[in-house]
Amino acid sequence: MERDNIDQDDFPMNASPEEAIRSANARLAARLRSPWWFHALYGFFVACIAFGVGERPAWVVVALLVGLAGMIAVTRWRARRIGFSRANPSRFTFLREGAPWSAISYGLFVIAVAVNVFARQFTLLEAGLVAAAAGLAMAALGPLADRAGRRRLARAAL
Repeated sequence: MERDNIDQDDFPMNASPEEAIRSANARLAARLRSPWWFHALYGFFVACIAFGVGERPAWVVVALLVGLAGMIAVTRWRARRIGFSRANPSRFTFLREGAPWSAISYGLFVIAVAVNVFARQFTLLEAGLVAAAAGLAMAALGPLADRAGRRRLARAAL
């Protein structure tokens, strides 16, 4: 059975359950910080995926595979480092409470994928520019989503 490393000092014996929950939320909010390179790398992998879809030369599939493998790897690393991922049960509450940045960036990603799938007349350069725009949006909006998540968790800790 897997056990997380829990420090007993984090949960004093005389603390009420509400204080323990507030303390845990405050610690979680403090951990919700991705290094600057995480969002840049994540945006790069998003751009690789958006570029690799559609009817293009066979070598472009490599970009799609690199994007998929890279996105999975950095997302798993972040989930291990922070302790939770975007796939937690309260993600819709999170979006509703003031963090639309993730929804906006993923919406732009879906648009870029759709454009690159259906715009068959695009050259590789044009498809690359559409993909790069989605990747840059993901890289730029990622820190805003982190900040909004920290604020939401900090409010829950109060």
